[in-house]
Amino acid sequence: MPRFFFNVFDGRSLLDTDGVELPDDTLAREEALRIAGGAIAREAARIAANLVWNMEALDETGRCVYRINLSITTG
Repeated sequence: MPRFFFNVFDGRSLLDTDGVELPDDTLAREEALRIAGGAIAREAARIAANLVWNMEALDETGRCVYRINLSITTG
């Protein structure tokens, strides 16, 4: 089963060195959204202060299969 890695960039880099085994890219996308939702909920104040938050889901070869971009604009 392929392994996917979920890295977060929000003014600092949080690199996933363990990864998660998932059957395909579609389930990797669902997992990325679950992880992102939890991270955004837990870190809302810090993310709001930085105004940008990104997550990338990489496959075992390092290919980016999905990227979630969150930017907060004011005004």
